Amino acid sequence: MTIKLYGIPQSRSARCLWILEELGLPYENIPVDFIGEAQKPEYLKINPNGRIPALDDDGVVLFESLAINLHLARKYGAATHLWPSSPDDQSRAIQWSIWAMTEVEPPIVKTLMNRLFLPEPQRVEAEAVEGERALRKALAVLDFSLRGRTWLLGDSFSVADLNLFAVAGSDHPALRTPYLDRLDPRDAARIASPNLEGLSDLAEWTQRCAARPALARVLAMR
Repeated sequence: MTIKLYGIPQSRSARCLWILEELGLPYENIPVDFIGEAQKPEYLKINPNGRIPALDDDGVVLFESLAINLHLARKYGAATHLWPSSPDDQSRAIQWSIWAMTEVEPPIVKTLMNRLFLPEPQRVEAEAVEGERALRKALAVLDFSLRGRTWLLGDSFSVADLNLFAVAGSDHPALRTPYLDRLDPRDAARIASPNLEGLSDLAEWTQRCAARPALARVLAMR
C-alpha cells in the first residue's frame, strides 16, 4: 500500500494529515505549495484544479480535502471508529462534512476576504460583519446538535468531528490560514476567530477536538 498526500501543513492539507495521523497509516507527504507549485504542469496531472491537497492512494487519485478524509475513514477507519459502523451514522458523517463546506466555510471566507485577502480599498467591513453573523448562526446549529453528546455521532470521535472541526476550528494554529501568522495576535483574533460565547456544548467539543494527539503531531509539522 502506497499513500501519497500532496500539499503542505500550512494549508487545507492539514485536514488530511490529521486523519492520516489518526489512522496511523504509513504515508508520504509530498510538499506542494499552493502558490506556484500547485499550478505546474506536473502537478496539474494529479489535480487539474491546481489546488492542494491531493491524494494518491495506491493509484486512486482524489482531491478536495473533506472528500479525501471521507475516503480514508471509510477505507481504513472502521477499527478506530473514525468511520461509524451504522449506515445511518455514515450518512450523518457525510451530511456534516457537506454542511461544513456549505454553511461554515463560506462565512469564514467572506470575513477573511474583507479583512485580510482583498486589497484594502476593496474591503467592505459590512460584508465581514455579515460573515461573522452567518457563522454565528451556523455554529448555533452545531451547538444544538451537540447537546447531550460527547461527539457528533455519539460517544466516539469520528470523521464527522474531524472534518467539521477542520473547517469550524480554522483559527486553531494547526489549521488556520498561514496568513494569520503574519499578524498581531489581536488582529488575527478579530479576523477569523469564531465567537463561542453562550455556545457551551460547542466550546467543550472544540476543546476536545483541539486536544487530539494526532492534531498535535500535525501542529509539530509546521
